[in-house]
Amino acid sequence: MPWVLLGLGANMVGWAREQYAYGRYGAFSDLDGAGPSRSGLRRRTTTTGDKTLVLTFDDGPSAHTSGVLEVLARYGVPATFFVLGEEVAQRPEVVRAIAAAGHGLGLHGWSHIPFTELSPEVLAKDLGRTAELVYELTGVACHDVRPPKGVYDASLITRLDDLGFVTWLWTADARDFETGTPPDLIARRVLLSLTPGGIVLMHDGGGDRSRTVRALPAIIEGALSRGFRFVALHDLDEE
Repeated sequence: MPWVLLGLGANMVGWAREQYAYGRYGAFSDLDGAGPSRSGLRRRTTTTGDKTLVLTFDDGPSAHTSGVLEVLARYGVPATFFVLGEEVAQRPEVVRAIAAAGHGLGLHGWSHIPFTELSPEVLAKDLGRTAELVYELTGVACHDVRPPKGVYDASLITRLDDLGFVTWLWTADARDFETGTPPDLIARRVLLSLTPGGIVLMHDGGGDRSRTVRALPAIIEGALSRGFRFVALHDLDEE
């Protein structure tokens, strides 16, 4: 019986520490925190309760990016695009269109190989040439990074931090990469996961993203009806 009570007490202490970490840093560990003085890994943009929302798109640019841009323009909503260098090289005009529309640009690597599978030298080279290409095309200096597939470890975050990048994950996953997922289900997944300071993960590349384009109006309208305000990641640096 004493051991049971001791275990219950330990669980309560652990729970209390987690709640404190989440309340102060917006996450359950220091690495997950959103504050500027914390680690470079960020899962959300604020812990103040401000109902901001960031739409992010990975794996592009692609033939579907223009459709995403058209919907965003229709609603006057900004977003952030985490681009692949090899796709930027294939569609420079699309990257220029993203920047010209005022959207944010971040790096997703040169190809879609998880960063943890690359040596430090190759990782630095791939991110460097992707950032250089984006800058040549748009004049935008990219400081935000998202690891492919969301795969990371502590040493990777440290390396990215040392290279001057801020690493972003997400709070809501549309899972629009799943084959055959209907647009209404994509939208419902996102809308059920909205939180203040949230970051929505979607894809404009890596496959047929026509369903993502069709789901986007419902996502935007649903978020607006709930009182959310859309921002791009670069807007946060200016506030």
